[in-house]
Amino acid sequence: MARKLTGNRKEPTFNLFLSGSIFMNALFAVVGLVLFVWPVFSNKMIGIILGILFIIHGLESLLRFYLRDGAKLYALDSVFAILFFVLALIVIAIPYDSIQFVTNILGLYYILRGVLNISHGVWILVGRDESWLFTFVTGAVIVVLGILTIINPFGSLEVTQVIGLFLMLSAVLCITNDIILKKRVSEVVKIFW
Repeated sequence: MARKLTGNRKEPTFNLFLSGSIFMNALFAVVGLVLFVWPVFSNKMIGIILGILFIIHGLESLLRFYLRDGAKLYALDSVFAILFFVLALIVIAIPYDSIQFVTNILGLYYILRGVLNISHGVWILVGRDESWLFTFVTGAVIVVLGILTIINPFGSLEVTQVIGLFLMLSAVLCITNDIILKKRVSEVVKIFW
């Protein structure tokens, strides 16, 4: 059984969670840049790369859930971790030649990730902290990216470039959100524990 976090341990733990998120999103941005600049990867390779990213995000969510020690913000992270693992398993294990299948899975991932951010924004709003709006809007934008990924109205770009562009956009939004929360860690921690 995990020991109860005291007030002076909550901020370092929350900062650790935010640092992990920033690292993960930086990784997503780098992969997005590679896919955008060199869109010549095979569909299966793109699926494997995305599957690995989903696994990393799932592991991060699972770790946050188990280390949260009562933090309400991460109460649903185990559910999201399972959903990220399922998406990873599907996109890696099933050999689809169609890039449309891979983009649909990525779109679902974005929708899940956006909903997670929206739920974080609602928690921050309930705690009456002013940073809630950016977190909420970030989640809403990522949901829209998910829908756009699925319908792909960008006919002039390679699908791989769209995937790369959206990976970079969502990563930048999430990193910005994490930095805002890091700057307000004292206030935000009071809301979640």
